[in-house]
Amino acid sequence: MKKFFASVLVMIVALSVFVPAVGAAPAQESKSVIFAGVSYQAGGVILLFHTSGLSKADLKNTSFFAHSNEYDMHCAFKDDTHTDVRCVLPKKLANYAGEGFNGTLAGVGFWGEFPANTYCSDGEIPWYTYDVLDNGEYVGSGEVPVFIWRKVASQGLFEFWESVGVHFDITDGFCGSADFGPA
Repeated sequence: MKKFFASVLVMIVALSVFVPAVGAAPAQESKSVIFAGVSYQAGGVILLFHTSGLSKADLKNTSFFAHSNEYDMHCAFKDDTHTDVRCVLPKKLANYAGEGFNGTLAGVGFWGEFPANTYCSDGEIPWYTYDVLDNGEYVGSGEVPVFIWRKVASQGLFEFWESVGVHFDITDGFCGSADFGPA
């Protein structure tokens, strides 16, 4: 009985030492992140946010997912007020018009959809440049309009080719002629 009482006493003392330290943790500052929009610029895809309560360190706590992949997102305050944040994403994401995306900024989630591609001039449409790998070995490359790539993807053909060891990898995007195919 003495061993039991001594064990209980040790547990009570240990709890009294450690629990107040956890209970005394400072309350986390209130943070607000509101996704304000997306635009295409020469340097890449730009996301804009209205925020409050964020520090420069919070701007490094980011994630971004689109087109079944994770991408780097680099964020900075637009001005000295520390309320407007501008985040830059890779330029090739401009080719995913109409597709959804999601991510986090300072641990706060956001989501949206890439708008129509506005950087191609009249008579041009977005195209992909791609590499073809057969069981990990490069076998060639090609170019295709984005809308055709998406049609093939929606029909599950990339998954079929992947199952037999053939992988198609988008390497770049560009604006090309809207007139293609046999003349």
